[in-house]
Amino acid sequence: MEIGTFEAKNRFSELVHHVMDTGEEVLVTLCGKQAVKIVPVKANKKKTAGEVLQELMDYADAHHIRSDGESIRAMIEEGRKY
Repeated sequence: MEIGTFEAKNRFSELVHHVMDTGEEVLVTLCGKQAVKIVPVKANKKKTAGEVLQELMDYADAHHIRSDGESIRAMIEEGRKY
């Protein structure tokens, strides 16, 4: 959803509830240009090291990547991009 600042100001509480309920981000524009996003807090949650490692292990399994030291090091580096 995209909305101008004037309308966002007038409907802020409604927009916050919408984002919380649906998880949909709201893009706020200023003079027709993208300015800021309203996003749900859970979208900003950082992943734990365990979650990242599990995702990397799942990725390695799905792509038949060996789990030798070099592959693990590469997966760890990939995880740092999250």
